[in-house]
Amino acid sequence: ARAGAAHIAVVGIGLNVNQTESDFSEDLRQHASSLAMFHRGRLNRHQLAVELLQNLDRAYAALRGW
Repeated sequence: ARAGAAHIAVVGIGLNVNQTESDFSEDLRQHASSLAMFHRGRLNRHQLAVELLQNLDRAYAALRGW
């Protein structure tokens, strides 16, 4: 950060959505999973993204006191 400059942060997350166990290497299978594996079926990634962003927006607004 520089004096007088905007303070900006970029945050990212990664989600394994529709992977199956066979999509992961033997080494990762003990540690990796996906939402579909817990849900026991494929998920609509577009709808998931919309709902995730809506929830993040609400949480951020609550944090900011809006």
